[in-house]
Amino acid sequence: MRQVISMARIANPVISHVNEIGSSLREFVIEYDVEFEVFEANLNFDDAVALWERDPSSDDPIRPYQIPERFVAPQLQTSGGTQRVDSVHRRYSIVCRNGELDTELDSEEIKARIWLRRANAVQADHEVYTPFVEVDV
Repeated sequence: MRQVISMARIANPVISHVNEIGSSLREFVIEYDVEFEVFEANLNFDDAVALWERDPSSDDPIRPYQIPERFVAPQLQTSGGTQRVDSVHRRYSIVCRNGELDTELDSEEIKARIWLRRANAVQADHEVYTPFVEVDV
C-alpha cells in the first residue's frame, strides 16, 4: 500500500482589494494563507502570483507569474502533546495599466492564479485560483 504524504497548501485565496492609482493604473492585492504539515517546519518555500481575465472561449493571462518569493515555514509548536505548525499569511500586489484589462465591452472579471512549491523544486506542489472579481475599466 502506497503512503500518501500531505504537503503545504494554499487556503483562502482572494483578491482582497482593487485600487485605482491615478487614471490609468489598477493595483490588485492578492491574499491567502499557506498551511503546513508538521514535517515542513522551518523549510523554505517559494510562491508566485499571476493575473487572469475571464474570457468566453478560454481565460487569458493578463500578467505572468511574478518573480517567486522565498519564505520559511514557521517553527514547530508543541501544546498539550500535540505538534503543529502555524499557517503563514501571504500578500502580493500586482499593478496593471487599465489598457491591459480592457479587453471586453463591459466590465472585466479578474482572478489570480497562485502557485506554491518547496524551494528549488522544479514544479508547483499546489496551485489554485482566487474567485473572480468584477472590475469596471
